[in-house]
Amino acid sequence: AHGLAVTLGPRDFAQIRGGVVMITRRHSRARFETADLQECPKLPANVCPFSPILKLLPHDARFDEEPVILIIRVCTGAQVVWRSTSNGNWESLQDVEFYLGHAVLRLNHFCNLFVGSNGASSPERKGILVRGFMDGTTRRGKCAVLHANCSSCTEQLESTSDYRADPEVLKGFDECGPSFCAGLYSHGDRLTIAQAHHYHQDTALNFNRFPLVTSRCFQTEQFQFEVDIADTVHAFRATQSLPVGPENVYTAEEPHIFLSTGELEAGRLPIAELLQRAHADSGKDAELLLQVVPPPPPPPLPQEDEHRSEVLAQPPPPPPVAKRTNMMVSGRFNDQQKMNYMRHVKELLQERSVPVDMVKANFASATFGDQTAQLLYKAKALLPFCTWDYGAKTGIGYETYIELEYAHQKGLAILPIQLCHEFPPCPTDEEGRVQNALVLKSDLVRIIDKDMSDPKRVAQEICDAWFGAIQYM
Repeated sequence: AHGLAVTLGPRDFAQIRGGVVMITRRHSRARFETADLQECPKLPANVCPFSPILKLLPHDARFDEEPVILIIRVCTGAQVVWRSTSNGNWESLQDVEFYLGHAVLRLNHFCNLFVGSNGASSPERKGILVRGFMDGTTRRGKCAVLHANCSSCTEQLESTSDYRADPEVLKGFDECGPSFCAGLYSHGDRLTIAQAHHYHQDTALNFNRFPLVTSRCFQTEQFQFEVDIADTVHAFRATQSLPVGPENVYTAEEPHIFLSTGELEAGRLPIAELLQRAHADSGKDAELLLQVVPPPPPPPLPQEDEHRSEVLAQPPPPPPVAKRTNMMVSGRFNDQQKMNYMRHVKELLQERSVPVDMVKANFASATFGDQTAQLLYKAKALLPFCTWDYGAKTGIGYETYIELEYAHQKGLAILPIQLCHEFPPCPTDEEGRVQNALVLKSDLVRIIDKDMSDPKRVAQEICDAWFGAIQYM
């Protein structure tokens, strides 16, 4: 079962608001408010808040004889209860019980309070999930940002929650799929969600307020809406099934106009036989209203395969050396964890003023031909993120095989990042393995991070290579 069961006595009084329950005696003056970070003392070093920050009132009141029970919803990662002190600091409380998604306290002294991490290490990075919601009537979409694998965040977005009942938040909206894993973020980081450069929301990831729902609505088209989340285009699609079409289709050799309650594909029939078939299929001896429609038109003639035309197209020759200005991230976009890692390294490089490009990936079966051609055209160096399948020749258009071939033929600098255990990478196709063996030689200078655990070091080594040599090539 989910949640907690609380039994109230005849003299007990419960206040419920914003996922917090306070239980006191009926005539107690105790109450609580949700506080902003700016209203509280500075949080302890390296501590992330995983609950609302509460202001317990009246301040400095004591309840020694009958402690106040406080039940707070908490996100995954909550370990310690922190209470403000009179000298403007914070102290940890020991009298707390943790349940799935909740912390239960018994307090005899009021102050500011929250539940968070223990602060024993550097600020914790948490997986961030983005879920989509759509109002089919108004054709609007919204996004919710929450912690990955967090029961508290998930429960607050269920159909019976306050979020879904509030007309200013998600009332009238149905959930879409699939969800999008945005990667690892720290408390206070920012996440941008945009649509077509017009609808833009930059959100501060304050963990004490999770889950977050965008105040801006996005436009939907044909039961879906696309947004750009952290440089990745993602499509949220309506999960509810469309209305089922009629079971029977009746057709005749000559068009006659009637009303219809069913359809049946029956070829060319005389009117008399058509009526007999309709009566037989209905199983009722009654008049039928029919719409007789002509056969559907033949399917259009097959056109040239878009993927094939893209495969045949070749990137343009590079510009003069002086106009090649950037490094290009090259990798397989078939795994979300890998994409998040490459995107994180790219962001770290940009913070270090390294000119680096990466195509905007879209998992909705998109191709990247135009983007890749433009990035290759101005590339001075290629950064192959070498998983085991890097360089595979799949035949679907621009891919890592063509990117590596282009870089080798045009004499671009190549600085591999080895993420696989065997180097050079060994994809399943022979052409990919042959080219990798030719270009990505085992003695080639490279950066190694086999378990994708140290993107900061990788970014720093790429930065050193760029400013030390590559930019002058």
